[in-house]
Amino acid sequence: MAEHVNKEVVAGIRPENLHIGSMTAKQTMMSSLSVNVELAELLGSEIYLYCTSDGVNIIAKVPPNNAPKAGEITKLYVDCTKLHLFDKESGVAI
Repeated sequence: MAEHVNKEVVAGIRPENLHIGSMTAKQTMMSSLSVNVELAELLGSEIYLYCTSDGVNIIAKVPPNNAPKAGEITKLYVDCTKLHLFDKESGVAI
């Protein structure tokens, strides 16, 4: 990892590690980002939110209760313990 100090990396996260709702004390390793919901796709017991944030496409898998609708701006909470980092040039996982 030392070879990536002061270099750009790409962060990735799985849709199930993005959450809606407010943070609790147990979620201290979370960060939030504001997103525009482009599409909310109901898939039975879950909803896939297709969102954008600063030109980046994001997909979140959330429970159907109180899920935002298309056209809404909401916050997604990122479980930072579940982030995956990749070398920007090669795409190889760090």
